[in-house]
Amino acid sequence: MSQKKKQTYAKKDVPSTKKLTEETSMRNRPLSKGETLLMKIGVGVIAATVIVILSIVLISPLSTEETIIDPLETYTHVTTTELTYLFGYDIETETYGDFTYFFNSELEDYQAIDAKLQDSTTEEIYVLMYRSSSFDQTLLDAINTLEETLLDAAFFVLDLDLVVNETVFESSAISGLAMNPNADAQLITFYIEGKEFSDGNTYFFDTVWNDTKNITISLENI
Repeated sequence: MSQKKKQTYAKKDVPSTKKLTEETSMRNRPLSKGETLLMKIGVGVIAATVIVILSIVLISPLSTEETIIDPLETYTHVTTTELTYLFGYDIETETYGDFTYFFNSELEDYQAIDAKLQDSTTEEIYVLMYRSSSFDQTLLDAINTLEETLLDAAFFVLDLDLVVNETVFESSAISGLAMNPNADAQLITFYIEGKEFSDGNTYFFDTVWNDTKNITISLENI
């Protein structure tokens, strides 16, 4: 009995296109809701991080400026404009100052100035011009020691670091005084009725001091 020969077939190579097609389909398929949500969260986290970093970079310089504390904040402040009415010279009337500018004012600062000017014991006006960003510690200690006296006297302060006072050295009120624009502190002493000096002449202004020693001596004599 003859045996039938088993037929054999050669294996054909299976093309890899099907696998590639599946991988391509995975890349091109639309994202699921979960994947979309995760992507949105990731983008949100990155954006929030960038915003925080930018905020720190931008706010840090401002925070540094805000930490500067005015060492003389408890005293009565004046500005460039007020100097004209305290002791500015009027050519027409040939007089210094115009105190009526401060009378009956509703501004609290002007009321404080007016109270000092109305005091019958007031014969001199003192204005300490200073830079709050670079105030001499020795001078500050001396002022703190004299605080009670200075608060009662016609003692005013003007911060040169304020924008409102950036043109103070151009003011006609002090144009005739020997002022040093580069000094960190200088004291102006104005005699309301004038004062006769040792040379027999009457002057309305004393020497403008811009050193700690002489400023301190002048304040101690108030």
